[in-house]
Amino acid sequence: MRRGAERREGPSSGCRARRGAGEGGPQRSCLVCRRRMEKQRLLRLVCDDEGVWWPDLHQRAQRRGHYLCLQPECLARLSARVARRCFPGEDRTRLLDRIRSVLQRYALASMQRLRGRALPGRDAVMEALHGPAPLLLLLACDASEGLARRVEAALRSQRERQPGSRLVRASSVRELGALFGRERLAVVGWRRDGLVDRLERVLRWQETLEEGAAIHGRDAGLARNRHR
Repeated sequence: MRRGAERREGPSSGCRARRGAGEGGPQRSCLVCRRRMEKQRLLRLVCDDEGVWWPDLHQRAQRRGHYLCLQPECLARLSARVARRCFPGEDRTRLLDRIRSVLQRYALASMQRLRGRALPGRDAVMEALHGPAPLLLLLACDASEGLARRVEAALRSQRERQPGSRLVRASSVRELGALFGRERLAVVGWRRDGLVDRLERVLRWQETLEEGAAIHGRDAGLARNRHR
């Protein structure tokens, strides 16, 4: 591909850059819902030489690309027909499975790199939430309701004093435990910086992929019932 080709993509690709007043960086449009936002908040997909579409997490590949916002409602609209039109030669299920796989590998590798800076476990997280530093908190999807309520209450209290902390639900207590050499781990935190922000973005994409799958499955079930 010629240098600068990405800058010449037309409106039909949903990738024209724009810097608006007060915006922090270039804008892109989601290919499915057409919503515009900073491109760093969108997942970029690029097509390889075999015609297979892959996530470009660092948005550096010099190839034709499309952007997805990965909001649950948007993913639900990514029907098999829309997927074939937007990503020629692709199957919706295989495409989303490939995205999940890449995101999972990136998230696991990032958490391994950040392991030495992690705040694993309820006590470490609750103590950090009493401090001023903004945090990224990862709460296992199968964490107990009691722990979830305590963490969320402490998070709300910290946000009243100092905004910036975020909570993401992902993984299981056993998966998190395996990452940190424990049998089970329900919650872990990190003090925020650029690396942690990138991890949060990927974890949120994983979270919304699962939400989008649930919405798609529900809508497909309703459609089948209507045609009976």
